[in-house]
Amino acid sequence: MGINIFGLNCSTGPDEMTASVIWLDEQQDLPILVVPNAGMPHNEGGKAVYKMTPDKLTEKLEEFILKYKNIKIVGGCCGTTPEHIAKLRKMIDNNNNNNNNNIKK
Repeated sequence: MGINIFGLNCSTGPDEMTASVIWLDEQQDLPILVVPNAGMPHNEGGKAVYKMTPDKLTEKLEEFILKYKNIKIVGGCCGTTPEHIAKLRKMIDNNNNNNNNNIKK
């Protein structure tokens, strides 16, 4: 493809990214970056509000990492908070401590 990594970020939450993650993982062997929003935004008083909790985002990204071999980088985009990132960090550390070869720091 002429690229080093394929990235999916922003514009959707992890649930909406699932079909793209599956397709990319099945079609090629490039590393995949997955950095979704904290769910899909809801308009509340003219402001975008993201309602996916840190636990739910982390659960979904851990599922991706464990299930799809090419996912190498995860993170969070719109609506994520320091609490979301802290949960992701803890999940990565826990999986590393369990010698999970799919998850690296």
